[in-house]
Amino acid sequence: MARVYLRFTRISPICHHVVTAFRYTKSMKKLPFIMNDGGREATRPDERLDCTVRALAVYLGINYLDAHKMMERYRKDKHKSNSTRLAYAEQGLVFLPIKTTLGRFMSIFGGNYIIAVKGHVMAIKDGIIQDMQGHGSNKVVKGIFVKDNV
Repeated sequence: MARVYLRFTRISPICHHVVTAFRYTKSMKKLPFIMNDGGREATRPDERLDCTVRALAVYLGINYLDAHKMMERYRKDKHKSNSTRLAYAEQGLVFLPIKTTLGRFMSIFGGNYIIAVKGHVMAIKDGIIQDMQGHGSNKVVKGIFVKDNV
């Protein structure tokens, strides 16, 4: 990974002199990505905050409305991670806590997963992110959902 140094200039609040500093940042690599809404555009184009439904539809290979019906029981608690875990458990998915970056995870593991990051979940099919947007390699993974029999 290449090192990138950003140069920024600011005025010191203590002595009012111009201070030039260099901050090290890691370069962020874009990961393989296919834009996939899980069929939302054809069935419910105005739906928002539905990443759990889209990820489930893509991962299981079912249509968006079927995934939406599966998640419907847990809709009132949609912002709680426990409700997502319970809904996915009904479909035979098990949550495995992992703390690594998305780039490192994808470089080690191939296959199919639902990845949980802070405030979002996304499907990975055959080592390619299938979501509405691309994600950088520095995004921290909280855990993965996989089929119980895998």
